[in-house]
Amino acid sequence: MRESKPQFNISKGSVATFAIVTASWNSEFNQEMADSAKAALEVLGQSVEVFTVPGALELPIMAQQLAQTGDVDAVICFATIFRGETMHFELVANESARGLMDVSLTFNIPILNGVLACENKEQAETRASRTKEDKGKEVALSAIALVQQIAQIDNRYHVVQG
Repeated sequence: MRESKPQFNISKGSVATFAIVTASWNSEFNQEMADSAKAALEVLGQSVEVFTVPGALELPIMAQQLAQTGDVDAVICFATIFRGETMHFELVANESARGLMDVSLTFNIPILNGVLACENKEQAETRASRTKEDKGKEVALSAIALVQQIAQIDNRYHVVQG
């Protein structure tokens, strides 16, 4: 358990469009996070669309497709990876994170990494559960805060997207 949680400064009334992308592998944890994220976004009046991909390595291509449309303000991605007996765990965790960051920086929109890299199912349960750490809600609130902060910068400095 962490000693502290992030603090969010979210303005009410500001509406953005979010996409949630969830991996099918270990779906019970991913779906819990996605459902929590969607509920948190909808309670705050945000627009949400949900997509599913096979696994964590497919998250970046779906995030890229969504970012290219120009119709979403942020993409929130969820997957759960468990350490196994080979280096596959590190490869999937590292490459999915790198891919999501590449998409974010290329398309200049927030792509949030809600990929859990866990040693066991107990860790995943703790992080995904709405009654424990609730990573789904945490990532959703992070997405809203980031979208709003970027909008402030765009408005203040008249940043031209394109």
